[in-house]
Amino acid sequence: MDISHSDVGQSERKCCTIIVTYNGEKWIKNCLYTLFSSIYATDIIVIDNGSSDNTVQILEEYLDQIQLIKTGQNLGFGGANNIGIKMALEQGYDYFFLLNQDTWVEPDAIGQLIKGLKQNEMYGILSPVHVNGQMNAFDRNFKKFVRRYKKINLPFNESELARHKSPIDVGFVNAAAWMISRKCIEEVGVFSPLFYHYAEDNNYCHRTLSHGFKIGIIKESLIYHDREYRNDSYSPTKDFERETVKSLSNPLKNRTLLQDFIIALSKILEISSKIRFYKIPGFMFWAFKEFFVLRRKVKEFDNSALYNFELDHKYS
Repeated sequence: MDISHSDVGQSERKCCTIIVTYNGEKWIKNCLYTLFSSIYATDIIVIDNGSSDNTVQILEEYLDQIQLIKTGQNLGFGGANNIGIKMALEQGYDYFFLLNQDTWVEPDAIGQLIKGLKQNEMYGILSPVHVNGQMNAFDRNFKKFVRRYKKINLPFNESELARHKSPIDVGFVNAAAWMISRKCIEEVGVFSPLFYHYAEDNNYCHRTLSHGFKIGIIKESLIYHDREYRNDSYSPTKDFERETVKSLSNPLKNRTLLQDFIIALSKILEISSKIRFYKIPGFMFWAFKEFFVLRRKVKEFDNSALYNFELDHKYS
């Protein structure tokens, strides 16, 4: 792994923005420019996940303003963010702003989030309002999850949002833009390596809540998400693994083996309805075995030092 940065020395700033890039040449300049223009100054760590386009070359133009870590491989969202989080912890930051490469921020967005954490210490994660890249509607995933967890109707005229006082409590908000307190990271830990891409933020929210922290939205803080849509082909095995691990890893649900198995069985039947008939027996046989393998892995991780900061030395 290659680490590049400027010679500005130890920063006195208390906020570090952590960005994971992967083939992000379309967005990264705009993302960085808005961070450079932030009213509340933030240092920036970028972890590149083995980009094959011009992302790294673009980032190297800003080495006087960012720290750049080149992993040389795709570690996934959680794995790459864990590297940045560990570095920022060691460098003494108090606030950790996880930001997607395909976003840009309003000048006061970071300051409003930090103000929210300072005034509401029971919150571990605060997120801004997410607007789409066309700047004419809420980001669809943000809107979906806020409506699900808070029962808020979100018209883009913000009339509904205006009725609520910040922070607006939610059970989950997607990790396109999270401001996390140091206390939360020290108690909850880092992202679970059981998740490669998708659902790691869901798991982290569950763990945050289980540690007694709250999760909220600061309506005075605004980011724009020019969402990177992926055309991943459907994989029944990946679907089962992701959803099963997500269910098994939820510390808010203390279920028995039978209860876990019933939930997994429901997922097996759901996936079986989506695949070709002749593939169903093989998939079901694999899934039943995989359930017990995954359950054992989750238990092993839960009883280990998984969520502390003992990351593999080659990424330190």
